[in-house]
Amino acid sequence: MVAESLRLPDARDIIRFESWLGLPFEDNLQSFLIDHPTLIKLLNHYYIWFHFPVAIALLLWLYLRHSERYRAFRNLMAFATFTGLIIHLLFPLAPPRMMDGFVDTMAKYGPTIYPDNPLDGAANQIAAMPSLHFAWAMIAAIAVVTVLTTPWRWLIVVHPVLMTLAIIATANHWWIDAAAAAFLVIAGIVLWRVLTAWLGDRRWSWSAMRFEARDGIRKLEDLANNASRDTSSGDASSRDASVDAVSETTAS
Repeated sequence: MVAESLRLPDARDIIRFESWLGLPFEDNLQSFLIDHPTLIKLLNHYYIWFHFPVAIALLLWLYLRHSERYRAFRNLMAFATFTGLIIHLLFPLAPPRMMDGFVDTMAKYGPTIYPDNPLDGAANQIAAMPSLHFAWAMIAAIAVVTVLTTPWRWLIVVHPVLMTLAIIATANHWWIDAAAAAFLVIAGIVLWRVLTAWLGDRRWSWSAMRFEARDGIRKLEDLANNASRDTSSGDASSRDASVDAVSETTAS
């Protein structure tokens, strides 16, 4: 198999670990869904079209309609993505579709987005854990639920649920990959709150290379502006006095 030929960490360890946790086997779920080709094709499309498009739409919506919340969720998504990519490099893990007993549903039913050779293409196929598909879906759900106030906002919870079903049914991820992604998102939220509580109203100043209080910066800017205005007023007064003196001398 591909996973063995690439000498990657044996994914059977993941199966044993999930079995020890009491999680259902991914192949059982896929075997049930594989008898419904239409459903499998829908999940294939969901895996593709509700990943990047939803994330981009979320960031645009926050930036344009809820700018005060945009920064926090942008940073959360960046944290989960960057941390996830590091884990992909340190712990390369083959997805179930590369193992015996699983079906690569996108290759069989379409649409397919991955080349046959896992080493070809721009996407890293040996990067099952954590699932960024689930991480981004979870962040989208948290954002909508916390930003909006309408009861209809809870419908967004369907998104991470369907994404979980999609990543398992398509054999692109293990159950534990979604759990690892959820842990990253929660860790990002906790880290953001800790940093916010510690920094308070301070922000990083690249010119000074240190954290400075926003109120302090505003006060310094106000003092600088007032000093500039006072200097301008003093110069204008001096010029007026000089003109008056010259006028008086000329008149006498």
